[in-house]
Amino acid sequence: TCKVTVVNPTVAVTGIKLDKTALTLNPKGTASLTATITPSNATNKTVTWTTSNSKVATVSGGKVTAVAAGTATITAKSNNGKTATCKVTVVQPAKAPVTEVFSDVPANAWYVNAVQYVYDNGIMAGTGGEFLPNATMTRAMVVQTLYNLSGAPKVSGTSQFPDVKTTDWYFKAVLWAEQNKVAAGSDGLFLPNALVTREQFAQFLYNYAGTPKVSGELRGFADAASVSGWARNALTWATQNGIVSGKPSGGKLYLDPKGKATRAEAAAMLMKYHKIKS
Repeated sequence: TCKVTVVNPTVAVTGIKLDKTALTLNPKGTASLTATITPSNATNKTVTWTTSNSKVATVSGGKVTAVAAGTATITAKSNNGKTATCKVTVVQPAKAPVTEVFSDVPANAWYVNAVQYVYDNGIMAGTGGEFLPNATMTRAMVVQTLYNLSGAPKVSGTSQFPDVKTTDWYFKAVLWAEQNKVAAGSDGLFLPNALVTREQFAQFLYNYAGTPKVSGELRGFADAASVSGWARNALTWATQNGIVSGKPSGGKLYLDPKGKATRAEAAAMLMKYHKIKS
């Protein structure tokens, strides 16, 4: 006798295609992508899904979920490395002009575009019909804006700071900032109502960005020598990336590192950073 075993030949994947190559969604919006493997009789039709930026959009089994404004690339990959991509653009729904929303933001203000941007993208808001552009940022305000910038992810746990209560409007933001090394305290306290300087705000933003390596010096600013040692990397990074441009006076540029960071200035820096990362 002779035992004969008949097996089907292995058919390799030669290509993969998505039914959409581009998507535009609002935050929290969803869409489905369908991947088609060729040939249709391929032995292994497994598809792996990945996103280039989970802070903008996530993907699971072809279902795309928008997180926050920006762009991301969704990639579908076959078992043998064939790929297809879809560009996802997440935009905030159009909102009313801030000149109509806030009574203290005139149309000719230098910061009007920045305020419009952070308002449209859910990064900053006002209170009582005002934006308070000249008010100084507090530590609580800063971590709240950065928490908003990150898409306000879910948090759990308790804060190590005794001056931060679960009932405080900024509790989730502080907890998120603690857990992600965006902010630390001083002498065991968070000091949520402490006013923030320009160099401190730059440091917060630098921490949020992951403290990337910097090289070079602070050049072109008349008061560069007055920057605190702990803030030099942050301000070098911020100036090199166009996030901080300085204040002109008498034909010179000043960083004003010890000056208070106003809400208008914060809006401008947040807009520049967000545009770079998007």
